[in-house]
Amino acid sequence: MHLDFSYTEEQAEERYQKSFNKDPFPDIKPALLNSSDIQRYICETGMIHPFDENLLKPSSYALKLKGRCIYWDDKGKIFDKFIDNGMQFELCKNSIAFVTLEPLIKLPYYIAARFNLKIKHIYKGLLLGTGPLVDPGFNGFLSLPLHNLTNNNYTLRGGEELIWMEFTKLSPHNIWDKSVKEYKKFPYKPFNKGKKRDVMDYIREAEPNRIIRSSIPEAIFTSLEAGKKITKLEETFKNYSIVALIVIVLSIAAIIIAGYNLVSSTLKLTNDVRLENQSLNKEIQINKNQIEDMRNRLRIDTMKVNEKK
Repeated sequence: MHLDFSYTEEQAEERYQKSFNKDPFPDIKPALLNSSDIQRYICETGMIHPFDENLLKPSSYALKLKGRCIYWDDKGKIFDKFIDNGMQFELCKNSIAFVTLEPLIKLPYYIAARFNLKIKHIYKGLLLGTGPLVDPGFNGFLSLPLHNLTNNNYTLRGGEELIWMEFTKLSPHNIWDKSVKEYKKFPYKPFNKGKKRDVMDYIREAEPNRIIRSSIPEAIFTSLEAGKKITKLEETFKNYSIVALIVIVLSIAAIIIAGYNLVSSTLKLTNDVRLENQSLNKEIQINKNQIEDMRNRLRIDTMKVNEKK
């Protein structure tokens, strides 16, 4: 059977307005929708536009990268661009980029959606940094922060399949299924539609005055700077160590030289004293000999005087 999907956004909006609070298939039980039921609801509610049957899996639908993209570089400069089909976008290493997805999503009150990255992107090391639940009543383009936690730059292209989305039908309620008794005590809380917001609206609402970028490059830079400081300290310590070693060696050398001079002086003094003693001893011996000679002469003279008497 040929399914009649919406050909224009106006047609999808018209179908959504007719069915967002009225379930066209009350016979479909609340559960994770299979691909057949996903297509039935898309035809009747216009909840996905544009729709491509080739992007279906048994219980999920692929959403493509297309739309406004915002990110900041390492210097804090903001980049705001529109990624169209075929355009390349480089997701730099250790960075965050806020990207937008095609198609336009209009979820009725009775269908919620969940999503996650395609497996090939997960195994590249990419991370989808957002909660995966899209509430019933959401109307607009999905955007999300995409993290590249690796040391590789990855090139993405507009129109490339980025995530898988699954659809779950809520438990019945009187708002969209009149066969159900109304729950007066616990009213249903519908999604606050408001105006349609794009990726920049979400960023400014979350953090209006600061840039949002990965802290990893800054941490790497801080680590490198700390490493440089440590290296500088090591070099300084090394230089100080060499100087200290030289001072110690010179001090020891000075002590040795001083000790040598002291010993030499002591030895010289000792030798001088010894020589002086020898000289004095010689002079004493000479004086002794002279005194002895004088004594002998005196005896002889005394004997001669006595003989004359």
